[in-house]
Amino acid sequence: MKTPWFKKSFGAEYLEIYPHRSASEADDQLPHILSVLELKNGEPVLDLACGAGRHTSRLRKEGFKALGMDLSATLLREAGDRYPEQDLPLVQGDMRSLPFPQDSFSSVINIFTSFGYFDTDEENLSVLEEIHRVLKPGGRLFLDYLNPDLVLKNLVPHSERKHGESLIIEDRKHNRERGRVEKTIQVHKFDSLTGSATETKTFQESVGLYSLPQMRSFFDRASLPLVDVFGNYDLVSFEPLSPRMILLGRKPA
Repeated sequence: MKTPWFKKSFGAEYLEIYPHRSASEADDQLPHILSVLELKNGEPVLDLACGAGRHTSRLRKEGFKALGMDLSATLLREAGDRYPEQDLPLVQGDMRSLPFPQDSFSSVINIFTSFGYFDTDEENLSVLEEIHRVLKPGGRLFLDYLNPDLVLKNLVPHSERKHGESLIIEDRKHNRERGRVEKTIQVHKFDSLTGSATETKTFQESVGLYSLPQMRSFFDRASLPLVDVFGNYDLVSFEPLSPRMILLGRKPA
């Protein structure tokens, strides 16, 4: 059985591929996130697909009982290494089956397109259903997703860039049959003294391209009706070519 791409693509190289997803970016984003979550100080928050823990750390500094969960053991170790003084509570797990009791969290955040990874609509819906289960009545979900129309309009089939001693080559395509955007990433490492290639690793990414009506249907089916939809972290209203599709759902009280 073939190993899914998301079980292989979130190792140490992920941090090279997306270096702009930094702690300073989280510092900029969090005030906007908190402004719509309606949280009280000290309430429990789940940072779902937390990666290297940048939002988990920031939430805990703000006084919330934040917990980070991710499938990648490598990124969770990185989170512990980056914020040793906080001893972040971190859990490894699959978002389709959250290892938490019902009504555990006042809010859930899911940042930087960590939705749409799975092959079927039902699997992706199950993520929202699990979030509904672990949210307290009246709890909110802040889900930061791509804008599929903008992604397709600006799709760059091929790009190359340097990061440190690595050359990163990315090839992108729209799989119309599957309704997904797919990316192949090659990370070529070079010896800093000789300039010769020492290692090449290849990764895949594949994310479902769901429109706003489709996402609204998912949220309704998971009993997380949308409260609002924003186009970026300034929380302006979503438009056809907004940079992001940020969805705010609420579990009925």
